[in-house]
Amino acid sequence: MCGIAGIVDFKYQRAAQHIGKMADTLSHRGPDDEGFSLFQISTGEFRAACGKDTPSELAYMPAISALKDYPCDAALAHRRLSILDLSPAGHGPLTTTDEQIWITYNGEVYNYIELRVELEKFGHTFQSGTDTEVIVAAYRQWGTDCIPRFNGMFSFGLWDRQQNRLFCVRDRFGIKPFYYFFRDGYFAFASEIKALVTNPEIPCCAKPEKIYNYLVNGAIVSDEDTFFEGIHQLPGSHALTLNAEGELTIWRYYDFEYQTHFTGNNYQEQVEAFRDLLTDSIRLRLRSDVAIGTSLSGGLDSSSVVMLANKLLQEEQGIRRDVIGDQQRVFCAVYAGEKFDEKQYMDTVIAQTGAQSNFTRPDAQKLWEHLERLIWHQDEPFSSTAIFAQYCVMELTRQNGVTVLLDGQGGDEVLGGYHFYYGYYLANALRAGRPDRFVKELRGARDVANAKWLPTLAITGYNLAPALLQNMGWKLAGAKMQSNKPISPEFIAPDFRYNGVSQIKHNAYPTLAQKLYDDVWSTNLPALLRYEDRNSMAFSIEARVPFLDYRLVEFAFSTSADAHIRNGWTKVLLRDAMKGILPEKIRLRRDKEGYTTPQSRWLQELTPQINTLFSQDVRSKNYLSAEAIRKLQSPDAYQISGLWRLVNLEVWLRAFH
Repeated sequence: MCGIAGIVDFKYQRAAQHIGKMADTLSHRGPDDEGFSLFQISTGEFRAACGKDTPSELAYMPAISALKDYPCDAALAHRRLSILDLSPAGHGPLTTTDEQIWITYNGEVYNYIELRVELEKFGHTFQSGTDTEVIVAAYRQWGTDCIPRFNGMFSFGLWDRQQNRLFCVRDRFGIKPFYYFFRDGYFAFASEIKALVTNPEIPCCAKPEKIYNYLVNGAIVSDEDTFFEGIHQLPGSHALTLNAEGELTIWRYYDFEYQTHFTGNNYQEQVEAFRDLLTDSIRLRLRSDVAIGTSLSGGLDSSSVVMLANKLLQEEQGIRRDVIGDQQRVFCAVYAGEKFDEKQYMDTVIAQTGAQSNFTRPDAQKLWEHLERLIWHQDEPFSSTAIFAQYCVMELTRQNGVTVLLDGQGGDEVLGGYHFYYGYYLANALRAGRPDRFVKELRGARDVANAKWLPTLAITGYNLAPALLQNMGWKLAGAKMQSNKPISPEFIAPDFRYNGVSQIKHNAYPTLAQKLYDDVWSTNLPALLRYEDRNSMAFSIEARVPFLDYRLVEFAFSTSADAHIRNGWTKVLLRDAMKGILPEKIRLRRDKEGYTTPQSRWLQELTPQINTLFSQDVRSKNYLSAEAIRKLQSPDAYQISGLWRLVNLEVWLRAFH
């Protein structure tokens, strides 16, 4: 895992001027090493440079600070977090032996060992044990067609000196970030937005439509736009090239099909195949030259990862159970006395595996102490304080010297884990002409804890309603949201007053699979992956997500709806696959609420701090009504609808604008 950045400026050749400052902003992503490469097209000349964190054995290169006035068309920067081959051979930007191809790379290609063997058969040789060198060799062998061969999480910028072309890629599901700015022939990219806005060539302006959408309904719509005008993200499964004529080309290189049928065949074979795929995904993600841990919430997904990793460590790596705690460590957030505390389930997994346990206890005062840093790391506003709980888990992980952390992210979206999916499943059953299934599901789901059945049936009805009624419903909902929120009436121009509603994917889904597909690509998962990437990298930790191995995702979407939801149970495929491996107390849970925090109570406890925050130099005054600001200064501030969003926005504006 690393931080990457780059600038291309064919017009004025100023690429070297600001690349050092951009790299400095990403130091938390790569504290172990840094490097730079500068390229001139007209002369064919290039220069390599070092930074203040470059290891002493590589510091023979000139410092980037001494080359700020070096006229060059392109520059690459790399901040390294050493995971594979910890030696200086992994220094970046990495190049080929003939120095024609240079790459700054963030992430992991887990099947790099198998690819390396394949490439050696074509005559490629390797100087290091890194996956970065394998990517460069794959590009040399297959060109831009190399991308589908990679199984992992990655983003990179590759400069091809032979073609004078920049080639950039983001992994299939957007696990690793890639942001860019392109205007008047000036192109810049980076792992995080904060690195781009430190560049004075790039304006730092808030995007009003995004702020409105966030304040009205709390949605973080994951499209190409960001909360910053002119700064975009390259979506997952996309690549781009920028040629010497300044032509930017973006294309999608990957997608998958989903099963629209209601009933599947050979279900037991599907269960076994899914278990094998999940096991192999975890096996690949255990590859590392540094310590690995696991985030454990007590739910089905993270517990499955811990149990299967434990099984692999014992059976394939020969680690005895009485000493496995030295190799397997779990990190958890707990809330003593809260009804949603998951510690009893965590303890069950810990007792069965022998893993070493580590606990953190997030609270309101710590949230306030870390709030500015947390929001700065996240780059953009976020939806709830659950992100802070994850932040605390990452902090705990770093304090215990662990650099790689496995996590259960993606399991809910891929396998149908959220309770609201029942609504889509029930509509799915009626559309398929299966009223018997509809009735059976309602009966089977009566005992599900925390299920909200009125909203579920509302979702069902909405998905069965004609399009005209759906649009009318969203118009009314939009008007109600606007009237109930503390937004300044002067904030939004009439031409996008309903934009906050229209940006949300509110179309009906004929099948559950189509809803899951949308959540994977745009609605849910991209935001969750952004939270996890920033939280983990804030503490120089690489987070790995086994449920997003593309083979496993493709397989899950090839199964029918009742492989995900059946007889009132969610994640049926995973539950059946983990039978005999996962403790029954967890495998048969139906009360998991997600990554929960006592947000309302925390905000009430923090009322004095919130009052102070909004008592002077209010940055969000252009977006909030005068009445809302007055209430934010009162003892009743905690009663304001959407209070967390108002606090988050105010601190975000102070951090970036």
